Amino acid sequence: MCSIVWHLGDGKPVEPGRLYQVRGGSWAEPVPIRCPNGHRLGPHQVLVGSLACPAIARHHRTHACLQCDAVIYWPPVTEACDHTRGNWIMR
Repeated sequence: MCSIVWHLGDGKPVEPGRLYQVRGGSWAEPVPIRCPNGHRLGPHQVLVGSLACPAIARHHRTHACLQCDAVIYWPPVTEACDHTRGNWIMR
């Protein structure tokens, strides 16, 4: 397994969980470069989603690798998070 590195598109590593102002004055959210199994994440290689979480009173951003089904959650899922109810089953 590799550690998760986040970037904005220019390849420079950044901290996840915040917005960054980019050229032209717009804002961007960092994305992971690779899944925990080392597969490159990019166009047509990742499914980005959102998962509501009552434990943190907001959503987890999800990045699912289309090669191996590994899912990266931000903020990370904790023991207090319960996503086993409803239609969502954690992998």
